[in-house]
This record gives sequence, C-alpha cells and structure tokens, in this order.
Amino acid sequence: MKSPSKSVLGWCAVFVCATGLSGALQAAEPLPAALRQLAAASAKPSAWPGLRRYASRARDPELQGLARFVLGYREFVSGDAAAAARDLEDCPTTGFSLADYAAYYLAAAALKAGDSLQAAQALADFSTRFPESPLRARALELRAEALLAAQRPAEAVQALTAAESRVRQRPELALLLAQSYDQAQQNLDAARAFQEVHNAFPATPQAKVAAEALDRLRLILGGEFPLPTEEIQTARADLLFKAGEFEKALNEYKALISVSPNSALTDRWRLGRARCLLRLRRASDAVQALTPTMAIATSDAERLALLIQAHDRENDATGVAQALAQLQSLYAQSPSYADALFAAGNFYLNQADWTNAAQCYKTLLEAFPQIGNAQTANWRIAWAYYQGKDLDRARQAFRDYMTRYPDSPQSPAALYWLGRTAEAQSRTEDARGFYALVRKRFVHSYYALQAAQRARALPSRPSSEGQAAEDAADSPVAALTVKIPPPQLPQASLCAADPPAKMVEPAATLRALSLPDLALDYLRTTLAERPASSDLRLSLSRLEAAQGNTNRALLAMVRAVPQYPEVDFATLPREIWGLLYPRPYWALVQRYARLNRLDPYLVMGLIRQESGFDSRATSSADARGLMQLLPKTASHSSRPARVRAAGRRLYNPVYNVRLGCAYLRDMLKEFDG
Repeated sequence: MKSPSKSVLGWCAVFVCATGLSGALQAAEPLPAALRQLAAASAKPSAWPGLRRYASRARDPELQGLARFVLGYREFVSGDAAAAARDLEDCPTTGFSLADYAAYYLAAAALKAGDSLQAAQALADFSTRFPESPLRARALELRAEALLAAQRPAEAVQALTAAESRVRQRPELALLLAQSYDQAQQNLDAARAFQEVHNAFPATPQAKVAAEALDRLRLILGGEFPLPTEEIQTARADLLFKAGEFEKALNEYKALISVSPNSALTDRWRLGRARCLLRLRRASDAVQALTPTMAIATSDAERLALLIQAHDRENDATGVAQALAQLQSLYAQSPSYADALFAAGNFYLNQADWTNAAQCYKTLLEAFPQIGNAQTANWRIAWAYYQGKDLDRARQAFRDYMTRYPDSPQSPAALYWLGRTAEAQSRTEDARGFYALVRKRFVHSYYALQAAQRARALPSRPSSEGQAAEDAADSPVAALTVKIPPPQLPQASLCAADPPAKMVEPAATLRALSLPDLALDYLRTTLAERPASSDLRLSLSRLEAAQGNTNRALLAMVRAVPQYPEVDFATLPREIWGLLYPRPYWALVQRYARLNRLDPYLVMGLIRQESGFDSRATSSADARGLMQLLPKTASHSSRPARVRAAGRRLYNPVYNVRLGCAYLRDMLKEFDG
C-alpha cells in the first residue's frame, strides 16, 4: 500500500455528510403492480402461467407486449427455446416499447430451436425498424449467423457489406463476413476477408479462427493466395503492442526482421522490438538491441530516446546523461529529443535530483513550447524548484503555471504550494490569502483541508490590516483570483430529484420488469454511443449501485459529475453525494479503524482512492484488494509459497482491511502522522 494519496484526506468530511441512498430508475409510465409482481416472480417457471394469462387478458398492447416479452425471455434463458419462440412470435408486431428486444430474442430462440429461417426473418430490416436500438450490431451478427445456418451465404454477404462501417469496427462481424464468403466458395474474397480479421483484430479470439481458415485457404489457392504486405504485417505487430500483447508483438517484430533484414521498415521493427522488451521489463536486452545506430535520422533519434527509457529502468544515470547528450548534439530539433528531455526530467525527478530535473523541463519548454505535455512539464519544473529549496523560482513557476493553466486539475495544488512558498519566505499575508482562495474555490479538495490546517497555524493578524492586504489589487492572490474560471456547474438534470430523459426509459422499464442485467446492458451500450450524456451516466450509476456494483457505480458517477470537488454540497442532491461517496464495508472499516486508533473516514477515503471499493482490484504493481496491499507486505516472509498464499488472502475484505489498518497505523506512526 502506498502512503495516503493527496486526494484521500480531503474526503473525510464528505463521507460524513454523504449517504449511500440512491434513487431507483422509474419507467415513463409506472407499470401496474400486478405485472411487476408477476415479472419479479418470473425467474421461476411456476410464475409463467400467470404471465401468459396476464398477456392474453391485457387490452393495452404495451402491457400485453411487455408480459409476453418477459415470459419469452425467461423461457429462453431457462433453455426452452421452442416455447420462447412461440411466445415471442407476436410481440414485435404490437409496437410496444421493448419491441426491439422481443425481435432479437425471438430470433435467438428460433435459431437455438433450429429454425434458422425464422430467426433470419425476425431480424430483417432491424436497423430500419429500430434505428435507436442498442441491439443493432448484435442483431446484424445474429442474422448473419442465422443465414449461414440456413445455407444462405449470399444473403449474409449482402447484409454485412451493406453495413460495412460497422463490420470494420467489430471483429465478430468481420469474421462472419469472411465465413460467408467461405461458405459461398468465393475463396479469394474469403482469404482477403480472413486476412482483414487476422491483421486488423490480432488480439481477439476471432484472429485465431481466421488464422486457421487462412492455413486451409493457402493450400486451396496456392499461388493465387493474397500475401499481406510488410506494411500490413507491421500494423498487426503494432496493434498487438497497443493491446498489451507484448510477447506476441515481440515475436512478430523478430520474425519480420528475420525474414526481411534489409527492408526499408527494418528500423521500425527494431524500435518496436525494443519497446516490447521495455514493456516486458527486459531493460538490459533493450539496451543491447538499441546500441547499434540506425541510418535514418528520425529512427536514430527515436532509438536514443528509447535508450534513455532503458537506462532509466536500469537506474543508470550515466547512460541517461550520455544518450541525452547525443540527442542534443545530433538531433536537437527532433520530436524524439523532446520526448527524451521529458523522460530524463522524470528520471531525475524520481531520483530527487531536483537541479537536473528542472533543467531538463526548462530546456524542453524553451525548445518545444508547443509540446503536448507542456502543462505537465510546467508543473514539474515548479515542483522541482520547490523541492530543491529554490523558493524564488518556485514561486514564479507556480504563478506562471496558474496563469497559463488556470482550469488545470492541479490548480488547487498550485495555489496551496504558493501558500507554502509564501510561508517559507515569511510572507504571511500572501500565504493566508492563497490558503483562503483554495478553501473558497476548491471546497472539497484535499488541498482545501490542508490549507485550512495551515491557515489556523499562521500567526493572528489585525483584521482590517490583513483584509486590506489580501484584497489589494496588486497582491499576488488578487492577480490569480481573477484568472481562475468559476466552477462549471453540473448539468441541470443532475440537480433534479429524478432527471427525466427519453433515452433512459427502456432501461427503467427493464428494471421495473426485474430484468436488471438487460437494463445494465442497455445503459452501457447506449452510453458507448452517447458518452456525453450525464443522464445516462446517472441512471447507470443508480442501477449499478442497486445491483451492488459499488465500484462501477462510483466510476459512472464521477464521470457524470467530474467537477464535483469544486461545488458546494447544496448544488447537488444528497443522492448524488451518496453515489460519489458510498459506504460499503462501513461496519468492517469502523471495527478495524477503531482497533488501530484510526479515523474510519480516513480509511474509507483511502479505499475509495486506491480500489474504488473493488475487493478484487489488482494494480500493475500487483497491489491487491480494498486497501491495495502488496503480497510481500502481507506475508512477512520471502518464501514464494507464503507470498502467494498471502496474496490470495488479500482479496478477502476482512483480511485486507484488518491488515491494511494495522499497516496504515504503523506508517502514520513512522512518519509522525
């Protein structure tokens, strides 16, 4: 476990005020109690006759359709596909609100029951009939499967090629297109389509199926078999790298180098191989691979930049300095030199070599002022100056940062450290002013809490004299106050008790019918198409919370209200705060926090930050569980078997919190709180 994050302590007060209450999704029109009760009981077959009677007696087509859909869906998931197809057959014609779901599951049931033609017919013109349905892509996939099962590959090809843009984005559809060509015995088109799957989606299960088909088609086509170009093979290796398949990507790059060592793309393959070695933590192998120079200047510059990363992994300050000097000498205008300066600055920052870190960032900003990571570099140069006790430069750097990036997420930190710098330079009124500005403008941030504590420790002042100094137009506090934009208020719908939105009504109806999995799927799929919708995120957060998915509910709510640290409690309903600061494991945390004389809200804040209340969370460093403890920390042993056993136990919430609270107590004691 890391030391308490800078976001943690400031949340303690919020946990005290927020509750875990969350509202429920509500359908556009409340469903009759009888239908809701029948739907709630429909997980058991004994409730199905009642649903069938309700559907046959209902006069409202909406209620009739909903009852039939629930019945057919429950029959389908229980394995009675033939009965499901019979009960769902008339649903889509009634025009009720979930007709797209009825059509989809009718097709799924018919296909499972062996009637592939009925399945294909049920989904004909699906996108035309239901243009807003989140099931459009899956319906196309299911229809293509049904047409192939019915031995109608030409129709499958026609359906898939008509939706070419969607096919190119989804490996499932791309594979079905290839299989359709294959079934139609259009071998050349099939080979090209399978190669598209193999090369465009190399990290998917479909790529393996495509590779097997390509082996077969290679024998059939012989000399006519279309070979992928080096560019396509390179793109495949690059995609494997992006997907995190570093070992597979490494093998691809090595194979390309072996087959075509004199290719114009060899330098690119060598660089790709080195990146894979770095990601696989084989830094010494990466250094060896990057030592020979490259003929093309851009590639050689990139080689030296990667060499700095490799020396960084080996903690080799001399190697970092030498590679950086070579880049400066040979390729001072290259974007790779900019990347190298940033990487070297980070290396020196981690080494607490504040002087060299600041120099790297300073050189970067002077030589490449428009670089993409300029904001981060500006922040880190200020931090390096502060840590190096160069307070005059630190003060100017923090002020420059606030002037350039007043709406940055680091703004509260910059103001706070301006206050600390002022304190260190005995400019008490400036410090007081900066602390007050942090508390006023970033009310729920960690730095607001820290600023309040620092302000209380400052010597008292005559009220009129101090206020006059703080409000003076030429004071540094006043100069920055006018530059900070006002808080961006959440969408109005989030501030209402129950935000209405047409697009969430299907999810609400599914939830009312006791089909929460379908409701969650609807919200997630629709949100992928409309990522800017706060209404969808709020509805998703509510439903995830209702299903006990605390981590997912929290993530959805944070994305719906990213500006929550800046707004007053009264700006948002209490329900929203409850979703932002949930309290699962509260009794467990209280118990072990008190046993270790810890504030339970501090522990809750730490868990929220470290794992988002996901007891199965595992970090890239192998920290595990709610409080993100390392197995070696938990085991108190170097024996691998004991470390593994302790690591498995860390996923147990009780064990994790008990051990985590004791560890946190010891850390706070060691570092004087």
